[in-house]
Amino acid sequence: MMKSLLNPADSQSYINRINCINPANKPLWGKMSVDQMLAHCNAGLEMALSTEPQKRVLIGYIFGPIAKKQLFNDTPFKKDLPTAKNLLKTGHYNFEEEKSKLLNLVAQYTRGGEAGITRHPHSFFGKLSTAQWDNLMTKHLEHHLQQFGL
Repeated sequence: MMKSLLNPADSQSYINRINCINPANKPLWGKMSVDQMLAHCNAGLEMALSTEPQKRVLIGYIFGPIAKKQLFNDTPFKKDLPTAKNLLKTGHYNFEEEKSKLLNLVAQYTRGGEAGITRHPHSFFGKLSTAQWDNLMTKHLEHHLQQFGL
């Protein structure tokens, strides 16, 4: 059964795993450092919780509907999927600040429930239902925690 960040028990299990992240964690695949991964996950959750519309990207209008069919299911994300430019984090970030922010965003997401999830379109996928946003955010966080061995 698919986990959900809207489920308090599932959310707590993610919080427990995030609490285990430390600056020495190295990726099992991909190019991101642990601080970049935290900043990247924060950007995704901020998008899902935003009251502001996101700028749609042209390629999303073309490929978004196709990608939606492949991503919104119970199968995990494939490794090394491309990242939307607005979520790409290539700089250096304060590990403790990003970790704390991620813990707070996960808790906020869960507390806010379905009513807290944006009604605005995703920058790449376009219009998403609340269930699709939750599926995306949960699978995204799971993917990146596994990327760092958690």
